[in-house]
Amino acid sequence: MTEEQHSAFVLRATAEQLSCTRSFTLVLDAMSVSVLIGNLQLALRHPDNGGAAADVCRHVVAELLALLRGAGLSHSVFLAELGNGEDVPLTQ
Repeated sequence: MTEEQHSAFVLRATAEQLSCTRSFTLVLDAMSVSVLIGNLQLALRHPDNGGAAADVCRHVVAELLALLRGAGLSHSVFLAELGNGEDVPLTQ
């Protein structure tokens, strides 16, 4: 695929995604949610990962943390929030 073809394909895919009004449901167990949070946090630490895509990832991490919190998994939330680089008190 040439660079021009790639750029055109990316533009079409972006337009397709922006016009889609469908929601998607993802079913994950608590361990999978924790692993996904950690991998997103790792990706967000990359210095070239910025902009709108990084903002979406931060939002997803926040939503996943809320799910863990809502399930009463306070220890899992505590550990996951450490990956955000936030100041988290060491007493819970």
